Amino acid sequence: MKKTALLLFLLPSLICAQKTAVKLNLTSLAFNNYQIQAERLVIPHISIALTGSLMPKQGILAAEEIKTEIDNQIDDPDIDISQVHDFLDNAKFSNKSITPEIRFYVRKKLKGFYLSAYARKGNFLTEGPSFLENNNSSVGTVYGETNTMGYGMMIGNHFNIGKRVSLDWWIIGAHLSKTSADFKLNATLTAQQQTDLIQRLEDIKVELMDYANNAGKEATLTYTVNGSGYSVKTTAPAPGLRGGITLGLRF
Repeated sequence: MKKTALLLFLLPSLICAQKTAVKLNLTSLAFNNYQIQAERLVIPHISIALTGSLMPKQGILAAEEIKTEIDNQIDDPDIDISQVHDFLDNAKFSNKSITPEIRFYVRKKLKGFYLSAYARKGNFLTEGPSFLENNNSSVGTVYGETNTMGYGMMIGNHFNIGKRVSLDWWIIGAHLSKTSADFKLNATLTAQQQTDLIQRLEDIKVELMDYANNAGKEATLTYTVNGSGYSVKTTAPAPGLRGGITLGLRF
């Protein structure tokens, strides 16, 4: 009986503690990217959070507006605008990621300014027409997969807008990822296309190495090119930013 009475006495304070928040990223919805975060207070100034992100396969947003702007800005006859239009019309991409995070609050109970450290593991799938042509038509579709693993830090502000509703403003976050990418094209290539492609890949390899060296990191690029298409594999460092506004429910 005493234990029951004590539990009933403590219940209001346990409910009001609001040590957990589940949040939806409102900013990412504009890009058809769905991000949900769960955050749990573990000790008064520290919480842990986990964010899952999913963007279903889709085309390039505002493709028509981009094409109009390109048409207005580029009048060089040596640039084949039709290839750019074809890419914008037919390219598709999707991604998913998971982001564990630890937060350090200035105040207590998931409220106020915080500094967080996080890791992000992501997977990106892309597909689009190649810029190689036979008889004025793209020779095929390039399929790509990129995997990333990165670490970074973020500052934010988590505040109440109601008794159980909150806004979490991810003010700015930055991370550095190691990426590995694989791109493939299965199509018939002429001897001249193979020669031109190899030269272009060699140029990209030099540019990639210079970029990585300037960042104090390592990068690789390997490829296979033949009459049946090509395969390109790369590893490289890649910086990233993080931000947004999430709407949350505390309980």
